[in-house]
Amino acid sequence: MVLPLLLWRSSPLILSGVCLLALLAGLLDRGFILILADLAVKSSDDAWSWLRLAGIGVACLGCGLLAAQQSFVLGLRLAEEACDRFILSIIDRIANAELRDIELLGESELLDGLSGDTAILLESSFACIGLLPSMAAMAISITWIVFNVPALAVVLAAFALFAAPLIKRMLASARQADTNASTTARDFFVTASRAIGGASILKQSRRQTSDFVRAELWPRLESAADAATKAGTAHGNLHALRGWLNLTAIAAVVTLVPADLVEGSWLTGILMVIATQNPVNRVSIALPSIQRASAAIARLDALAQSIPKVEAKRIVAPPPFETIELRGVCYVYRDAEGNALSHFGPVDFTLRRGEIVALVGANGSGKSTLTKLLCGLYQPTEGFVLVDGIPVTQETLRALFGGVLSDFHLFPRLYGHEDVAPARVAELLARYELADLVSLRDGRFSTLDLSTGQRKRLAMVVAEIENRPIRLYDEWTADQEPRFREMFHAEILREQKALGCTIVAISHDDALYGLAERVVRIEEGRVAVEEASEPRS
Repeated sequence: MVLPLLLWRSSPLILSGVCLLALLAGLLDRGFILILADLAVKSSDDAWSWLRLAGIGVACLGCGLLAAQQSFVLGLRLAEEACDRFILSIIDRIANAELRDIELLGESELLDGLSGDTAILLESSFACIGLLPSMAAMAISITWIVFNVPALAVVLAAFALFAAPLIKRMLASARQADTNASTTARDFFVTASRAIGGASILKQSRRQTSDFVRAELWPRLESAADAATKAGTAHGNLHALRGWLNLTAIAAVVTLVPADLVEGSWLTGILMVIATQNPVNRVSIALPSIQRASAAIARLDALAQSIPKVEAKRIVAPPPFETIELRGVCYVYRDAEGNALSHFGPVDFTLRRGEIVALVGANGSGKSTLTKLLCGLYQPTEGFVLVDGIPVTQETLRALFGGVLSDFHLFPRLYGHEDVAPARVAELLARYELADLVSLRDGRFSTLDLSTGQRKRLAMVVAEIENRPIRLYDEWTADQEPRFREMFHAEILREQKALGCTIVAISHDDALYGLAERVVRIEEGRVAVEEASEPRS
């Protein structure tokens, strides 16, 4: 999809208005040139006629500038709205996509595409909008010359036929150089992000840091710099070619046209050619921006197409339930090409309302996969998830579950719960010893810059505000101080159970086992052992 099509899809009416204003600006600009030509050949004896013509010319110039300015302003609004809608459509597609599809794409790929290409698209589209009056002026000049000075049109056409292959070749070279520069820059930033993510490891070994910089970071930086230089050189060559062609075109018109013909319409045509150089320059200078905008749209569109489209789900209320059952459930992890990586299941598992279940097992045994299948984040490859014996949608399952998973994320606002009483938030922050660090101001948390344990406690605050009937806790106590681990088992779980909540907790903490009605051990993607226990009082 190219930029004009993106703008047309956003608002055909506004784009038509922008184009009409640009056409009017071009007509008035060329009208000014025609009046200049008339003034050049008219006798100044009739001062009143000359002044009247000059006044009309000035009016044409002023109105043309005003029309161009309004076309630009209206076009900017259209471009921003079109780009926003396009980007929001991609974000909406990501938001509605299945969790596994997002995991396969990877956070860095999504963030890099959305941040880098979005910036390019906005910047380039704004630059391109201002070209419409120039393009209109060029088209009007060519049309006037074709109908009024055919011989001059033939000279210009011959020159264009000579220059077109050269321009096409250099444009292709510049486009390829831009693509290479973008690819190598992205590769460098992805590698640099590994240095940031692995900073704690690299700092432990100067040799490892040196090897990483020498073998990974520095070569990619050099490649990115070399590609950027080549792209700049390609555009510099294109700029030089443009200047050379401009001068050659004017020289060809002046030298090849017989002197006795340079009068009347010929003189006006030559003025048209000279006056068209500025619009030609503006268009040619903006060609790289047009190319970058088209390339950014193509990459963003490819990013969107790489995410399977899922229709937005309606908001559902948590249904009443007595049991949630996984019956013969299997899940196959696949890579982006569809190749099987690992297999989970088959699993038969039943969760009963009001109980506390402890999930235990070694790392990689499948505990997190089980919870994601249970709460509807993963769609089973085989088998069924039943609520009170009836198959339900993933959205229905998701409405039942809250809590704090291992890959939890904190948002700056309490989205969907903006009406919560400030006193309730303050009470919870105080309970989890966060009141001195975080507050809720105008519906936003004052900061999220907290330690891992503090962030988990803030996530617990959010979970209590959401108040879902089933709570999932994945190693919540792992990053907590002893007093909070004790609070989790002695107070939080007991209170939530007393309120009627059903709790599924993944933990290696022995204190949990005495609270749970059942301890379920997962081994190699299957339920290996399920033990009933008598909860401690």
